[in-house]
Amino acid sequence: MKNSYEIHFISRAYPPIIGGIENQNKAIYENLLKHSTNKVSKTINTFGKKALPFFLIWCLLKLLFVKKQTSVLLGDGVLAVIPWVLKKIRKDLHYTCIIHGLDVTYSSSFYQNLWVNIFFSGIDRFIAVSNNTKNILVTKGVAPNN
Repeated sequence: MKNSYEIHFISRAYPPIIGGIENQNKAIYENLLKHSTNKVSKTINTFGKKALPFFLIWCLLKLLFVKKQTSVLLGDGVLAVIPWVLKKIRKDLHYTCIIHGLDVTYSSSFYQNLWVNIFFSGIDRFIAVSNNTKNILVTKGVAPNN
């Protein structure tokens, strides 16, 4: 029997685009389908970085209409803009974000100031891909229990 809440997985990097994060996101989604007792859906970008602005808008629009009992899993920190915007409209959604090293160490001051210092505040829980990434998140101000 399915639980009452749904999991909605969002990935900006997904096959057929080739790369490590793309393969990881595909494996995460497939394992959610295989092992979750909850309904699982996805919104994925298969068109690469050039489509990212359009993909972000599509995700924002799509999440406006998901069921109230939805937990959103973001495939990486670049997507943190989504919960930051939607938390003002959809306070009922829960956001978890998988964080990779570059999500917290990318050297652009624009990225650090906007994404890490502002957009990450919309995320309820983080899944760090390593202990080192977790430690960096904590030094950036994320509570260790998040």
